[in-house]
Amino acid sequence: MKTRHGTEKINPFNTGTHFYLEICVRLDHFIYILRWLWRSED
Repeated sequence: MKTRHGTEKINPFNTGTHFYLEICVRLDHFIYILRWLWRSED
């Protein structure tokens, strides 16, 4: 039994968490590439 109020409360949280995790993963890849490029120059 889901109420409309309950789903409205859950959906933004789920999309927000997914969006946040996606940004973290992209930042992690970006930092990894930067470190690799920085090491390759030495």
